[in-house]
Amino acid sequence: MMFLRSIFNYFVKEKAVFVMLLVLSAALLSVRVGQDGTQQETAPQEDIYSQESRLETSQKIQELSDRMADELTENPELVMISLVISLLVLCGILLDVILVLFCRDWINRRMQLNPERSVPWGLGDVFKVFVILFFAEFVLSVFIGVVLGISGVDLENPALILMSSTFFRSVIVFLYICYLTRKTYAVPLKNLGLTASRFLRQVGIGLGAYVAMIPVYLLVLLVITQVIQFFDYQPPVQTPVQILYKEDNPQLLLIFGLFMGLVGPFFEEVLFRGFMYQAIKARSGIFWGMVITSLFFAVLHAHWVALLPIFVLGLILNILFEKTGSIIPGVVMHMTHNTAMLLLTLQLKNFIV
Repeated sequence: MMFLRSIFNYFVKEKAVFVMLLVLSAALLSVRVGQDGTQQETAPQEDIYSQESRLETSQKIQELSDRMADELTENPELVMISLVISLLVLCGILLDVILVLFCRDWINRRMQLNPERSVPWGLGDVFKVFVILFFAEFVLSVFIGVVLGISGVDLENPALILMSSTFFRSVIVFLYICYLTRKTYAVPLKNLGLTASRFLRQVGIGLGAYVAMIPVYLLVLLVITQVIQFFDYQPPVQTPVQILYKEDNPQLLLIFGLFMGLVGPFFEEVLFRGFMYQAIKARSGIFWGMVITSLFFAVLHAHWVALLPIFVLGLILNILFEKTGSIIPGVVMHMTHNTAMLLLTLQLKNFIV
């Protein structure tokens, strides 16, 4: 009863949040009803970002992977790629061994809760930010769709709408988080981890952390792959991967690559590490703060097969933030990971083409 009363009091105080939730619920309901009504009346149009198309791309990638494994020693380009990956894995294992053997006590000391890094915002603010996130994406998608429709731009390709709405909603949420930090709670932005102190050192930590993560990440991917093969299941690729494979417009690919590799990781680190993690940690402690934040981070990427790898990535990013008090190492690591996945995907695309 106390929990329900707390929710009621929260919505009484945050009427704008309640209204946004109502609008989002009504929009989702209308879309669902509209889909149910049109599926029986009209034949579905070809959509390169549909579940079927993404599954087709996934099957092509699997076939390519099998063929590349057979031709590994015959293709100099594949040999070079495999050598680079093998070298990074060996370096990552070496770094992991060094951390476990020589830095364990230091890491444990750094992982203790630091009351000086507590933040004034709470879970209610986190909930409000995520409501604003989804509401802004909905409004921007509708607005951009209307503008593009009036201007006569081809709307059969939703990649432009997806990228535009994602970028602007990220900017809106970032500015609102900065507003809460500076105006509502009157604390400096460094409380979000936005600090350039020892910048080059922080960049080095981020790059080193990514190399150290590679063996762990590949091991998790191997386990997921074995489970998928055991159940004879072929998952569809994620929408961003589908965009990279299906789009031929170089300008669109460049913009998408810049957002995916550079801009997106910065906004995500501010939201998940600088803002969300610290609020949950203040309420539930470091362990549950990391677990809950990493789980949200993974779930919002909307691909259940990638849930565990992204969760592991989120945990490591949380550890980096907790250890350094800055989002810079996490941003660098996140950018490096996304850029590496981007380049690998484009390289596989070249083999498919």
